[in-house]
Amino acid sequence: MREPRILVDSRADLTRRRTMAINQIKAYTHLWRLTRKSGMTSLTALLGTTDLSAHIRRVLIEMITEIDELN
Repeated sequence: MREPRILVDSRADLTRRRTMAINQIKAYTHLWRLTRKSGMTSLTALLGTTDLSAHIRRVLIEMITEIDELN
């Protein structure tokens, strides 16, 4: 009984982390359509052409990568 519980808890944790990352990136960009793969690709391309500090660009790219991995 412990093994299924561990798997359920692990999946719930991943779901919470994915949701948190999506909510953070939505708040930072104010673009609600970015949770889809095409939106993430568009945002990544946009980050390359937008005047952002290297730190902000890196953080946003890390968040996009994490969302993609969690998907």
